[in-house]
Amino acid sequence: MKTVTSEKSQGERIESFNDFFSKQSRTYSTARPNYPDELFDFISSQASSHDVAWDCATGNGQAALSLVNHFKKVIATDASANQIKNAHKCERVEYRITSAEDSGLDDESVDVITVATAVHWLDLTKFYKEVNRVLKDDGIIFVWSYADSKAEKKINDIMMGFAFGLLKDYWPKETKLAVDKYKSLHFPFAEITAPKFESRVMWNLEETVNYLMTWSSVQRYIEATNSNPLDHIMEDLISAWGYKFHKKEISWDLYLKAGRKKKDS
Repeated sequence: MKTVTSEKSQGERIESFNDFFSKQSRTYSTARPNYPDELFDFISSQASSHDVAWDCATGNGQAALSLVNHFKKVIATDASANQIKNAHKCERVEYRITSAEDSGLDDESVDVITVATAVHWLDLTKFYKEVNRVLKDDGIIFVWSYADSKAEKKINDIMMGFAFGLLKDYWPKETKLAVDKYKSLHFPFAEITAPKFESRVMWNLEETVNYLMTWSSVQRYIEATNSNPLDHIMEDLISAWGYKFHKKEISWDLYLKAGRKKKDS
């Protein structure tokens, strides 16, 4: 694995960005749900060639690790040095610290671009210009997010009340696109109809709490109030969970947009 951490040329490409995840990047690397294999089978099936995939805003590298099963080379980038430092290690993933809007990739060098649960954080005008520059003529971009967790009713009610009650004023404005399930996302590509996908995990109470701690709204609440919002729900969550080591299923619907580079781009 080649991990770039200090090249000046890459550092110069990182413009200021809203970094809500570096502080919890170690937790983030283990506490986010994985994406189903069927999603990456679909991505692979749509690609005209399988030489290079770029996983943009890779975070902990979850999507990148799945892409290596389908592409000869995977380049995973993130503007956060801490995210890259704590990303899942894989010798077939080349991690780079650089912005999505100025990747440093060669013109028309990439078969597929993926952005997993992150496109709403990007400067879309600049990013889409970069997408059209680096994609091959028949290249495809896939962006997705997840929403509406599903669990046992008592647990789900607590989590949803937490997200849209106590934390409603602490979500960054960028997350509105994700809450909207990308319906209002500007996506200037020749869209491809995609099937439905779902992420599923079996988590105990600790793993679920770790996931909640990765929310940007939780981190903003902590910074604003110097207190942990989870303190307000832990008693109810423990009661609803029962034996804390029991594994319970939690799932999320994925909302995917896929599109080919337009010929006039």
